[in-house]
Amino acid sequence: MELHQQRDRSRPRGTVSPGRKPVRPPGGQGVAGGPGGPLGGEKLLWLQHAAGNQAVSSLVTAGHHQSAVPVQRQPAVVNMPPEHVLSLAPGTSPSSLIQNQVNLMKESIGLYWGNYRDGLLSFQTSMEFSSEQEAQSKYLNTALKAVAKVDLDLFLDGVIEGCPELAIPIKMAKELITSEMEEYERVEKAEGEVKIVAFLDKTRNAIGPTQLKALDALNSQVRPMQVAYSKLAIDSGDDKGSSSVVSGPGAELLEHLETAQKRMRTQVATRTAPVFQEQFTESFAAIGASQVGPLTAGNYKNATMYLNCRMYRDEKGTYTVRSIDDSWELKTNAPKPDRVASSLDRALKAQGKEPAEAALMKIVRATLEIESGHWYESNDYDDTSYQFTELEDISYGTAAAQLHGHDPREFRDAWDAVLKEKVRGVKKLIGSGA
Repeated sequence: MELHQQRDRSRPRGTVSPGRKPVRPPGGQGVAGGPGGPLGGEKLLWLQHAAGNQAVSSLVTAGHHQSAVPVQRQPAVVNMPPEHVLSLAPGTSPSSLIQNQVNLMKESIGLYWGNYRDGLLSFQTSMEFSSEQEAQSKYLNTALKAVAKVDLDLFLDGVIEGCPELAIPIKMAKELITSEMEEYERVEKAEGEVKIVAFLDKTRNAIGPTQLKALDALNSQVRPMQVAYSKLAIDSGDDKGSSSVVSGPGAELLEHLETAQKRMRTQVATRTAPVFQEQFTESFAAIGASQVGPLTAGNYKNATMYLNCRMYRDEKGTYTVRSIDDSWELKTNAPKPDRVASSLDRALKAQGKEPAEAALMKIVRATLEIESGHWYESNDYDDTSYQFTELEDISYGTAAAQLHGHDPREFRDAWDAVLKEKVRGVKKLIGSGA
């Protein structure tokens, strides 16, 4: 007779009989690798009930020959903004660096106005104005002084981009210069018509006081910038004035100032006397009416350079230039158009440039002869005008090509194939008026 052992239901389910060893809870020391290992106490207890004691014994024996694989946790990466650090030259303090950079900026301003003065003088010399030559001052104000004002705005505004701390002195400089020039203009306008030579001489003489206004504005800000640096250095704990290395907000201020100074010097290097002469001449060429002469005389625009050419396209689609003018013709309503062209040509040559690289509008009037391919058919002739200020950016008319049933892109193909280089190669410049 078989006896079935009954579980003592008086004992709670969570207790273990006295003959068995207690099973460690899931948080205890696991057999195979400990609590962090592959099997903890809870999983072993499940395995015991599911597969028996022998399976547990085998697993434990095998686990003693294996080492637990540690879990590698990557440290959190925090991206901190780089701190501004600036190394100073031996014997240079932050205060003296500020003074040095301002001195270099003042030097650049002097070079700028010196180039402006020289460019104006070259323009006057090239024009060969007689002492009796007169023009209304409003024309010259527009043609010459407006050019300098716009250029000066770009020159000074570019400095602020690199150094916001200079916004106040630059604003002061612009206001002082504007006031100086406006006062000068009021005097000239009150005089009515003036002689050109006298006007140019007075303009050059006005440069000195104008330049001093800009220098005074910068000088007045040296001490405030030194005080501003000291405050930034103290607030950031980097107040060792004699240290060869500075960091933090103070270093950032010094870097801004140095960047602005270098940008100013770079800009001055591009504003040479021939560049100013070119600008003065081109502006002078634009005075007067927008049309040069009557429409019946050829429909010429003021301050525009013209060139004429003839091209040919054969049966295979190959383009050639059959004829082209050997000189650009500058049309202008300004006095002495031949001298205007001469002044512009001299200014361009001094920069290593050719007439096609002038900033004025240029128009190439072209006729394209298209081979019919048959003896009994005449060739077609399509006319167009190429317009551009830069050789790489042209526009052209398409009406004639469309009228004859041709593809308007033929003009672009002809330009790219042969005409552009021919136009670039025209090295002479003459001037004419109405």
